[in-house]
Amino acid sequence: MTGLRLLVPEASKNAHDVDVAFFAVLGISLAIFLILFVLLIVFAARYRRGTAAARGPLPRLLQHEIEIGWTAGTVFLAIFIFWWFVDGLPLPPRFAPNQLEIHVVAKQWMWKTQHPDGA
Repeated sequence: MTGLRLLVPEASKNAHDVDVAFFAVLGISLAIFLILFVLLIVFAARYRRGTAAARGPLPRLLQHEIEIGWTAGTVFLAIFIFWWFVDGLPLPPRFAPNQLEIHVVAKQWMWKTQHPDGA
């Protein structure tokens, strides 16, 4: 094997935009995974059985803000990614110039194709 190819050749004009969006979402997901993994390791080591870490309840003021904060952050991130994909990526044109128009009807055991002139 001569080399590792991550991307296939572009087949349309907006393929580069789709690739950028895919790798951006992949990067965001990877960053979130790494943050959570590091926090898991840190808290597993810090609060393991037998350590003298303070395990009391959170102050009353912080009990709901932490949960609301990470939930709101996740929702805003999901809305941003949705907005980016829906509004930010240009769609290919529905009708290309000089395209061939064919009418297709799918039936249970056959396909019926017909040109606009009836042939």
